Amino acid sequence: LSLASKFNTEWSFLTDLKARGRKAAEDWLGECLPLVGERSTVDLKSGFA
Repeated sequence: LSLASKFNTEWSFLTDLKARGRKAAEDWLGECLPLVGERSTVDLKSGFA
């Protein structure tokens, strides 16, 4: 998206953003939900070693 998109208040644009966000969340949940609470996604040791 361009910087100008933050000024776009067209309903079709906003509903498209919502659909894209829901699709991204759906994809993430499909891949990662089984791992929630089972595996960390952050390696804290490497960041503070």
